Amino acid sequence: MKKILFSLVATIMLSVTGNAQIDINNISKEISNDSNFIELINALEKYSELPRVKNVVSFSKEKILTEEEKNTLLKQLSFNSFEEAYSFDMNNYNFLEKIYKKYQLSNYDSKTLNTIYNNAISLRLPSGGTNCRSKYGSCKLLAHGTYFVAMSGCVASGVGVGTLSFWCAGCVGWGLGVTCVTGATMVYDSMLDSCYYDYQDCIK
Repeated sequence: MKKILFSLVATIMLSVTGNAQIDINNISKEISNDSNFIELINALEKYSELPRVKNVVSFSKEKILTEEEKNTLLKQLSFNSFEEAYSFDMNNYNFLEKIYKKYQLSNYDSKTLNTIYNNAISLRLPSGGTNCRSKYGSCKLLAHGTYFVAMSGCVASGVGVGTLSFWCAGCVGWGLGVTCVTGATMVYDSMLDSCYYDYQDCIK
C-alpha cells in the first residue's frame, strides 16, 4: 500500500512540475512576441552597442550628487543628455510594467522570473557558439535578463519614474523611484561593461 501511495505522490509531483515547466515555456513564448517586449529588447540592444565608459561615480539614496557628479554619471552611462537618460528610464519602465501586469508575473518568484525572461530573450535574440563574439552576445543576453528582473522589482514595489526620475529636471528629487529605476540601469550598465572588457580580452 505504501509503495502504491509513494508511486501516486511521485506521479502527481512530476505532473505538477511538468505542467509548471510548460506554463513557463508558454509564457516565455508569448512574451517574446509581445510588442512591448520587442520594443524594450530593441532599446536594450541599442543601448548595449553604445561606447563603454568605466564607472567612476556611484550613488545611493543617502548621497546627493553634485552637478559635476551628475554630469559625470550621465557620460558614464553613455547618455548625451538628461532628457535622453530620462526617456530611457521612463520608456523602459512603462514597457516592463505593461508586460508584468499583462502576464501576471507577480505570481512568480525572482528565480522563475529570471528563467521566463531569459527564455523570452533567447527566443527573440538566439545566441550560441564559442567564439569571442558569440560569448559577448551571450553575456549581453544575461545582462538583459538581469535588467528585466531588476525593473520588475521596481514595478512590483509600485515605484514609478515620472516625477521621481533622477534625470527629470525640476522634479521632486530623491526617492525610492530614483534608486530603483536608475539603479537598475546602473547595474545593467556595469554588467555590459564586464561583457565588453571580457570580449576585448578575448580578441587580443
